[in-house]
Amino acid sequence: MKKGGSFLDHSYILLVFVFCLSAFLTCATAPLIRLLLERSLGDSFALQRVMSRAFAGYVLVLFVLYRKRLKSKVGESLNHTRLPWIKHLLCGFGIGIGSLVILAGVMLIMGAAEIKVQFSLADSGRKLLKYLGVAAVVAMAEEVFFRGIVLQNLRADLKAFLALLLTSVFFSLVHFLNPADAPELSRFDLFDGFRLFPYFFRPFADLQAVWPIAAGLFLIGAALAVAYLVTGSLFLPIGIHAGWVFFNKVDSFFIEAGKQKGLLFGQTDISYFAYTDSLITWIMTGLLIILLLIYGARTSHLSPIAKSGGG
Repeated sequence: MKKGGSFLDHSYILLVFVFCLSAFLTCATAPLIRLLLERSLGDSFALQRVMSRAFAGYVLVLFVLYRKRLKSKVGESLNHTRLPWIKHLLCGFGIGIGSLVILAGVMLIMGAAEIKVQFSLADSGRKLLKYLGVAAVVAMAEEVFFRGIVLQNLRADLKAFLALLLTSVFFSLVHFLNPADAPELSRFDLFDGFRLFPYFFRPFADLQAVWPIAAGLFLIGAALAVAYLVTGSLFLPIGIHAGWVFFNKVDSFFIEAGKQKGLLFGQTDISYFAYTDSLITWIMTGLLIILLLIYGARTSHLSPIAKSGGG
């Protein structure tokens, strides 16, 4: 470390510091926040839900406070005047939708799903617009955070492969931090946040159930990271991510998955985890990563943003 420097000058230490401080502040203040919300809105709120929102808020505030130490270039990777952003966005959305259409087709052919149309323009048109909006917001928020802030910061001090690896592991594991089976703590106690905190990690106790989903999410995170690295633009991963989220919202309008699909097609059909534990999803995501790398090699499109860092 340079003389007069700070340990927070290392991007990975800064990220760990921000997440740990946010977790502490969340545990310390979430019970009070919940009490204030319930008294002001006259409704009840699960403490785990309040903690999830509070943690995201503290992370955002701390990143703003430490913005001068951040080594990410989110603004440049979202610069619509310099980047072919419409092309990247639409191409990514097509890749996201197309890949899941192929997956659904394979499932239909192999009997792991069946066609069951439950769609009418009058009843479902508004839902389609809603789901499109949800997909856009989720994709934008997660890509700016994971590939824009986390990956770019790690890339500043680490080699591209290691930065991609760490970001993808983090992306995978963070999706399990949702204590659905946590006890409801109704009595106000300032220490309830600290009591509830361990429940966020309880899903990891069942590694046999977690690892197939975690593997799929890791590969998805890696594909999105590669999409950023080969273009230097967040628009391509935002488009891919939005396509995946949108299809996962609307596929029930047209098909119905079987109950027991085995390792080939996975067992999970709910929410964000749908199909991530399936072998065919791992194969298709791996192929997507290879195609993105080939695209990057053929176009020599690695931008200064993507190439900056530890080698």
